[in-house]
Amino acid sequence: MTHSYFKSILRIFVLLVSCFAMAQTIKTPQFPTPEKGFYSLLQEEKVTNPLALAGKVKQVTKIFNAYKNGEVETSERELNIIDEDGNISESYLFFENEKFDNYSPKPKQETDSIEGFERINVITDNDETFEYWYKDNKLMRQIMLEEMYFESEQKHYKWEEVYTYDSEGRLATRHIYDYDYIIEEEDDYVWSSKAFKESELATYKDGLIIDKKMYFYLEDVVYIYDIVYSYDNQKQLKNYTVKYQGYSAENLDFEKSLEVQNYSDAKKSKNTSKAFVGSFEYDTDNRLIRFNLKDLILNNITESYEVSYPENQMLVNAAINKFETQVDGNTSKTELKLQYDYTFDQYKNPIDIKSYYWLGDKKVLDKETTLEIVYHQ
Repeated sequence: MTHSYFKSILRIFVLLVSCFAMAQTIKTPQFPTPEKGFYSLLQEEKVTNPLALAGKVKQVTKIFNAYKNGEVETSERELNIIDEDGNISESYLFFENEKFDNYSPKPKQETDSIEGFERINVITDNDETFEYWYKDNKLMRQIMLEEMYFESEQKHYKWEEVYTYDSEGRLATRHIYDYDYIIEEEDDYVWSSKAFKESELATYKDGLIIDKKMYFYLEDVVYIYDIVYSYDNQKQLKNYTVKYQGYSAENLDFEKSLEVQNYSDAKKSKNTSKAFVGSFEYDTDNRLIRFNLKDLILNNITESYEVSYPENQMLVNAAINKFETQVDGNTSKTELKLQYDYTFDQYKNPIDIKSYYWLGDKKVLDKETTLEIVYHQ
């Protein structure tokens, strides 16, 4: 594993941990992601984030059980207590009869004005500093400064994310770039030149996103994603097509934004060409009832889901197909059948989720997540 790859993964981990700790205080602009419409049905946000639950929630106990041969193999429990203002005030994890404090207090914040911007400075318990620069109540950029240690040597790191908006106030572009480790000059620090790491651009029509392009740099390769969306007469997503390709970054200039680079002469990276389409169907109540994901290169359905809605429930039947090319050139198919059973309370919050798989003709319980929710009166 190379030094640059390690740095990239470590930085991503640090960002995820730090951003989760600030989720209650700072909201960053996001591009619309209608392609995630089906996966949002699986309630992951409400299961993982008690603040996403509907209603005035006071306390949530999440119990997760994994099964083997019909018996509980592992069990975990998490307790979150939420105050009247809708913030998490206490959080605990319970595992194998041990209790762990999982609470992350809101980081300290300071506000000032600089260069015509309102700036919010956030300092975490890990001595990371985040800066959020606003203009006309819109976040224009965020900056992260941190110290880290690699092979017992102290390093400094600066990361910046910049946003632009269209005339309708919608997010139009997002660019991420970082600065290499600073150089000491007479007891002061000078940052090296910035290097672009990510670019993302969106096009809108009739109030809907119709195209999104993403560029990511990682381990000497630039990955380019292009997502095209189409909608039905109800403005519900009908299908989306994703195409992506990796290119060698050997001759690119990272002082320029990734989307303006010339890739026509760049060498395509091996095994990075992919294309697939996701298709949606809805019932007369505009509820999603079917989602298919098709590999356009293999011309095969790789994922298929059917959804039904009994009272206070939702049932999802899935077929995940894996295709492999054999030595003789023929393609083999392996199908995994799954089922997810959801039960909801009066606020339409999930309170029980069971997942099953099929072993031959036998339906086997795999995992279960239960949410015990107490609401403020």
